[in-house]
Amino acid sequence: MTNDVSASCTLPGNDGYALFCRAWRPAEAPVASIALVHGLGEHSGRYEHVGRYFAGKGYFVAAVDLRGHGRSEGQPGHVNRFQDYLNDVKTLIDYTREQSPAVPLFLLGHSMGGLIALVYALNYPDGLTSVIASAPGLRGRVHIPAWKAALGKAMSSLYPALSMPSGLDAAGVSRDPAVVQAYIADPLVHDKVTARWFTEFMEAGRRAMAEAHSLAAPALIVQGSEDQLVDPAASKEFFERISLDKKQYIEYEGLYHEVFNEPEKAAVLADVQAWLASFLSLPA
Repeated sequence: MTNDVSASCTLPGNDGYALFCRAWRPAEAPVASIALVHGLGEHSGRYEHVGRYFAGKGYFVAAVDLRGHGRSEGQPGHVNRFQDYLNDVKTLIDYTREQSPAVPLFLLGHSMGGLIALVYALNYPDGLTSVIASAPGLRGRVHIPAWKAALGKAMSSLYPALSMPSGLDAAGVSRDPAVVQAYIADPLVHDKVTARWFTEFMEAGRRAMAEAHSLAAPALIVQGSEDQLVDPAASKEFFERISLDKKQYIEYEGLYHEVFNEPEKAAVLADVQAWLASFLSLPA
């Protein structure tokens, strides 16, 4: 199958935020659908190659820019509650089901989006065929000075919208210099987080790890061994806590954070496709 059709639209969020959405359609009726969730500070447009790849395999793929990201409304890097992100994913999933009804639905997230996807699957597993998390943000490797962590915790209550740099190093995104330069030059990429975002994100990671045993959706986790932004050990620990038999963990030796943007991305995409196909009685 081949695909040349991508489109964009705006979806109404549950609390008034307009969410920018991208979609990639297969040439024929979809065999399944994928709801895709990006990471912190980035946007759905950075997954154009991922959307086109899976559309070419017969999937309908849709992705939103989360609130405060990309072309969507909202203060950059801010949420009042982590639930706000889950609400955005619910809007995305509703749209995905509307556009491709009566087919299996997969939820795929990267980094912060991987954490969001896992938390969503923990809370709302009904209707999800599987969840796929790429380098989920369960525990960061970015050094946070003690003063900054203390400030974030204090200001989360006093001034929750206080904005500060995220501290993410663009060089840790990929070993491909072209990917790093494109990331730095992208006007839709930002490095902002707020005090409330910090406490909500940290608590979400802690709770997800504590509740991993109750995950009811089959899970695939893909992770680079040399990830400098999130801790690979946390991804492995979460995986080991899952009680389901239908699960898989793939660690790629030497790869950095964005495994879909590494020189070996073709192999990573093929591995994810093999996982998806295992639910559909299709060839990988």
